[in-house]
Amino acid sequence: MTLSDKDLINGFLKAEKQVVSEFTFTNLFMWRNHYQTAWRVLNDCLLIVLRSLDNENFYGFPPFGKGNRQQAAHDLMTELEKSGNQPRILRADREFVENCLDLERYAAEPDPDQADYVYLAEELAQLRGRRFHKKKNLVNKFYRSNEYEYLELNQDIVSQVLEMQEKWCDLRHCELDPGLLHEDQGIGDLLENYGKLDCKGGVIRIKGRVQAFSLGELLNPTTAVIHVEKANPEITGLYAAMNQLFVARSMSGVEFVNREQDLGRESLRKAKKSYNPHHMVEKFDIRPLD
Repeated sequence: MTLSDKDLINGFLKAEKQVVSEFTFTNLFMWRNHYQTAWRVLNDCLLIVLRSLDNENFYGFPPFGKGNRQQAAHDLMTELEKSGNQPRILRADREFVENCLDLERYAAEPDPDQADYVYLAEELAQLRGRRFHKKKNLVNKFYRSNEYEYLELNQDIVSQVLEMQEKWCDLRHCELDPGLLHEDQGIGDLLENYGKLDCKGGVIRIKGRVQAFSLGELLNPTTAVIHVEKANPEITGLYAAMNQLFVARSMSGVEFVNREQDLGRESLRKAKKSYNPHHMVEKFDIRPLD
């Protein structure tokens, strides 16, 4: 997958109202090296395959397009099995399972660790009411304690964001965590190609230095998806302020914000629940019936 594939792949993805956070070209491009992402078009359907984290088996995403998606899913499963992989389609949403899956051949099981957290944008931007009392106090403390400025990301400050990401990785010892290391490489790809992808970014600078940034885009006409959010963990309230300011100033006009999944990590789950999600987007693993 290369940047030159963007228009063709977007033609398939944007023809439907996507609700799953992974289903944007930006996300696919960011993780293409990590997952060795490949694609092809078959009978008016886009087929995407990725290598699983065990580095042994490929799996598919649900087919996209105006063709027969049920048949395309079967063709994809057959190709995976013929090439020595376990036939699997992952990250399918409920609409695909209910309308496109042959339930006489395949079973769909929900994967709660991959479910996306979706919030009302207005609530994230305003933090009103009792449910957000602690968050409001946290961001207000940050605003009172710091001389900061919020900026839309542009080419002039991309190098500063890359520098901040490098420092974040040093603090988190990315070299010891393969997941963080691949994420770091993906963030670098997004920033180096900023302006060529559909995503937009925002940064917080304190005393002239970038200390937090976020990258996101429209997932569908009413929903933004946040792909990346990083902040200096040594500055109290900075993550919460980045969350609020990016939605309020860079993603204004959307109804919902998808902040992706918790991956089964308790710390992530706690953090995402603390913002009172409006709803979850279920994702399903699809495998052949025994």
